[in-house]
Amino acid sequence: MQVRAKKVYFRFAERSLFYAKIMQVRAKKVYFRFAERSLFYDK
Repeated sequence: MQVRAKKVYFRFAERSLFYAKIMQVRAKKVYFRFAERSLFYDK
């Protein structure tokens, strides 16, 4: 039971890390777009 639980846990951890990376990339893209827009309006 312990081995099976560990496998499930690692799968879940990998998936959550993967989604966290995707969310970070998306957030960075949105932030850069916002920064570019604010710089453009400052000019």
